[in-house]
Parts: sequence; C-alpha cells; structure tokens
Amino acid sequence: MKNFEEVKKNTQNVFIQLIERQFNKDKFGIEFIQKVIELLFESITNTENLQEADLIFDNLEVIHLALSKVYFTTDLQVNPFLKEFIHGFERIDDDNVRKYQYQKIKFG
Repeated sequence: MKNFEEVKKNTQNVFIQLIERQFNKDKFGIEFIQKVIELLFESITNTENLQEADLIFDNLEVIHLALSKVYFTTDLQVNPFLKEFIHGFERIDDDNVRKYQYQKIKFG
C-alpha cells in the first residue's frame, strides 16, 4: 500500500499534467488555468486561517510551477492577472511570502 507522501506526489504529478495540457488549447487553456486560480483564491477567502489554506496554497504552487515553466520558456502572452500571479507566487514556498499572499487574497 502506498503511503500518503507517494499518493500526494502522484496526485501533484497528475495535476501538473492537466495544467500543462491546457497550454496546448490556445486561449481556452489559459482561461481554464485562470479560472482554477480564481476558484482557489475564492477558497482561500473562505478559510479561517493560513494553516487551513495550506493545501490550497500547495495546489497554487503546483499551478505556478507549470505556468512559470511555460511563461519563461516560450512566448506565452498572459493577461495582467496571470502576470501578477506568476511574479507574486515566485517564492510561495517561503512562509513569509505565503503569509503575505494569504493576507492579500483574504482581505484584499
């Protein structure tokens, strides 16, 4: 039986593949990714504290990794919302950055 960390890693890999495949769908793909980010942001606004939002931030980090990879290695054009996401989440693995982004998303 797989342990939790193995399952988590496999799930993240599947999620990354889903996000990366969306880049091949022209405008619809990037709109899909933005909608996922917006939904996760909305989920953060419904949390009670940063710890409750950790799993959401983990998913945003996965999206950020896939999006940044494509953004910085191709000529992908993104709107201001996604550009801010790419740059604002660059160090989302840092606790202070995560706390800052939580406050920004939760309280505006």
